[in-house]
Amino acid sequence: MKVLNSLATDILARHVDDCSTNVNAFCSIDETGARRLTQLSLGEKEQMFLEALSSFYFEGKPKLSDQEFDLLKEELLWNGSKVAVLSSDEIRFIEAQKAYRSGKPLLSDDEFDALRGRLRRNASLVTAQGPRCSLRSQAMYSDAEVAYGRMLALNVPATLAVLVGVFLLDDLTGFKLTGLLELPAPWGIILTWAVALPSIYLVVDKITSIAFKDALVLVAPCPNCGTTTTTYFGDILTVPGNRKQNDVQCRECKSNITFNAEKRQVDVDDCSTNVNAFCSIDETGARRLTQLSLGEKEQMFLEALSSFYFEGKPKLSDQEFDLLKEELLWNGSKVAVLSSDEIRFIEAQKAYRSGKPLLSDDEFDALRGRLRRNASLVTAQGPRCSLRSQAMYSDAEVAYGRMLALNVPATLAVLVSVFLLDDLTGFKLTGLLELPAPWGIILTWAVALPSIYLVVDKITSIAFKDALVLVAPCPNCGTTTTTYFGDILTVPGNRKQNDVQCRECKSNITFNAEKRQAVVTNLPSSGDGKDSKSGGPKKPSDRPVPAKA
Repeated sequence: MKVLNSLATDILARHVDDCSTNVNAFCSIDETGARRLTQLSLGEKEQMFLEALSSFYFEGKPKLSDQEFDLLKEELLWNGSKVAVLSSDEIRFIEAQKAYRSGKPLLSDDEFDALRGRLRRNASLVTAQGPRCSLRSQAMYSDAEVAYGRMLALNVPATLAVLVGVFLLDDLTGFKLTGLLELPAPWGIILTWAVALPSIYLVVDKITSIAFKDALVLVAPCPNCGTTTTTYFGDILTVPGNRKQNDVQCRECKSNITFNAEKRQVDVDDCSTNVNAFCSIDETGARRLTQLSLGEKEQMFLEALSSFYFEGKPKLSDQEFDLLKEELLWNGSKVAVLSSDEIRFIEAQKAYRSGKPLLSDDEFDALRGRLRRNASLVTAQGPRCSLRSQAMYSDAEVAYGRMLALNVPATLAVLVSVFLLDDLTGFKLTGLLELPAPWGIILTWAVALPSIYLVVDKITSIAFKDALVLVAPCPNCGTTTTTYFGDILTVPGNRKQNDVQCRECKSNITFNAEKRQAVVTNLPSSGDGKDSKSGGPKKPSDRPVPAKA
């Protein structure tokens, strides 16, 4: 701790314009660019962060000072870790899991189930897992989710009934309802969209809620064979149904499955046949002496793949590898379902850190760029600092909202043209769209709107050729920065790199379209009037600066 305090004080006391000002006690590289002997991995830093929170909230004994905790949290945020932005419930859930595995539970079973249920209803990622096995309770289980598509399908019978009723009523009244909807614009449009359709929706919703009272449809993979299984909770007409638990049979393996609506969980009674060499609990329910954590199993899996593909020497037999992969899948690990490129990327990172690179810099950049274009999670990180290249950089993403906004000028131009043409022809176009059903509807939805869309898309592709809008946080201050790649009308634009200036800190930033990366190339003048080094990152203005120790 004395070393940590002295190092933190030394860092905060200096004001230097290069990247060394961002080095703290938790960084993996020191001020000279050399690797620390006591280097902590990102996982170890996250572990330290969680232990500090657990000690403070559950034991009332802070393990780190406020300054040390802020430095650690700051380092995690700069490394793109999501642990530092977890909610209090998510942190409590993770700590409860760790405490339970260590034999010192923090919560009772009921409290833990209630917490997990609350997180699952909020779609928290910390509770997302695949089918897995609990030998303590002798049960296999998996997580269930709401089947929104099937919930929506419950409205189909009522929708058909209401539409048939409307058509019959229209026929009995001599098509007076159709006449109201075909009034000249804008009254026909207002009656259709503001009265008719909302009324139909409300009637359909009311009938469905009466026919299917308290309806809930859950779907989950069968914990035994993985087959998608569905169940329904609630009443059907006057027949009362279950609200809490449903027993169903898997159509594939015929296992008896119990759905729990409150826990969003699916259980199978017997799981003794699924115990293998990598399980953390043996067939008797006792804890293995040589228990491996999930991280160690994932490490073993990656090392086995690396040894087979890069060295040509399998570390595990086929049977052992299959058992290990099966155990990872049952524990909800995503490592076992990574693509070959993602595994290659992870192995290349590990090999580089160990001083034995597998890929050249160009090959690694090309691989990372390909994964980022495919939105792979293994490359997701926040703004960070490279002391090796003396540069700060962050990951850029496609700004789909701004890409969509590029269609606005063409859309307005096409709509104005259509209205002018309609006016010049004596509103003949409007007359075609107001033909009696179903011709007016067909012309509107099958001809007019698709034609407008195609014309707008064509005009936009001509006006903004090869358009690409990227957005990224400024690596120096975190301000959202945007850039455009491609031509604008007849003005040619950049395709690979764009230089922009951050509107907040005035840093010069270079966007790379292929790597999906934003790099600070030059910082603004410092407070003493001297220019910063080109590429030398500076302490961000919005990062908290603790008082000197």
